[in-house]
Amino acid sequence: MIVAVDKGTTYTKTSDMFSIKSVVREYQPTELNFSQDKIIVEYKNNQYVVGEKGKTNTNLFKSQQEETKLLVLTAIALSNPSEIRRKTHLVTGLPIGRIGYERDSMKNLFQNTSNRININRLNYTIDIDKVEVFPEGASSFYYLQDIDEGLIIDIGGLSIDTALFTKGRKLQKYSTYRLGVMPLYREIANYIGSKYSLTLDEWNIQDTIRDGLSIDGINVELNIDNIIYKYIQQIIQALEFDYNIPSIKNIFLTGGGSEFLYPYVKNIINRIKIMPNPRYTNVLAYRLLGEVLFAWRK
Repeated sequence: MIVAVDKGTTYTKTSDMFSIKSVVREYQPTELNFSQDKIIVEYKNNQYVVGEKGKTNTNLFKSQQEETKLLVLTAIALSNPSEIRRKTHLVTGLPIGRIGYERDSMKNLFQNTSNRININRLNYTIDIDKVEVFPEGASSFYYLQDIDEGLIIDIGGLSIDTALFTKGRKLQKYSTYRLGVMPLYREIANYIGSKYSLTLDEWNIQDTIRDGLSIDGINVELNIDNIIYKYIQQIIQALEFDYNIPSIKNIFLTGGGSEFLYPYVKNIINRIKIMPNPRYTNVLAYRLLGEVLFAWRK
């Protein structure tokens, strides 16, 4: 059995189409769980709350983040919560600009491990045998079955990964930029919060953008296009510095921030396309690549 996990800055996702916020904090025994909706995890004799709003880890070195293993194991368990014992191969990813430095340390976190974890008073055992790590963004290109060349732009929470493929699906160039969508959400939250005397953060603002904002019972216009376009220009300038954008025929947008930013980017690069199911493209591609790789290694 194979499971793929994309441990993103904002969400941790699995190839079983499960997603959880990549936020971990210590659990306080005195805190209320009135709605019984907290994910309370006991791991290595410590208790945590996983998946609530909270501080985002801004360290891009995923293999060195203390919560990486906890989030990956929690996501695997909750992807199929009735399976309390699971033996699997794991496929995961790293920012394309970091994979050469962290591939081995990421594999060593999980490979040949037996992991016990308690989630909401239910014990799980997750045995992980083989592990493979693929580059974020670049892997998504292999989810496109009929495209031979093009540029992938993967917009994550804190970083953007890009990968340029030439004819024959050959990876020619790649980059990682610290220009993800969460700083933009924070800027929008600060703007709206100041304008209407509200306390908002980057997590609140995602719901506000989707659902709209009501002040004293009246829906108000957010008027945030100028902030978004200013941020998009930073992304475009970074891309134009490294890539000959006008000469690239196929350009694809994917990642957790792509659905929100796609209409704005398309106004600047009209031919850009958003990939199917962009939030899960990376992790679904990981699984496809892992199935081929592990079968070949038998």
